[in-house]
Amino acid sequence: MTSKDRLAYTIPELVEASGLGRTTIYGEIRDGRLRVIKVRRRTLVRAEDARAWLAALTRETGEAA
Repeated sequence: MTSKDRLAYTIPELVEASGLGRTTIYGEIRDGRLRVIKVRRRTLVRAEDARAWLAALTRETGEAA
């Protein structure tokens, strides 16, 4: 399965895929900028939400993705 086929990421998977730190990811979740879903005890970020969040960060900073 490629990253384009992925439906959701765990937090460690999103950390690896995005290159950002765990504290940054959890801060974005806490501040409401990154949406998550809970499945029992697991916290997941839907792939489309992760892409939209990263795109919004790019727009805010004016940097190319």
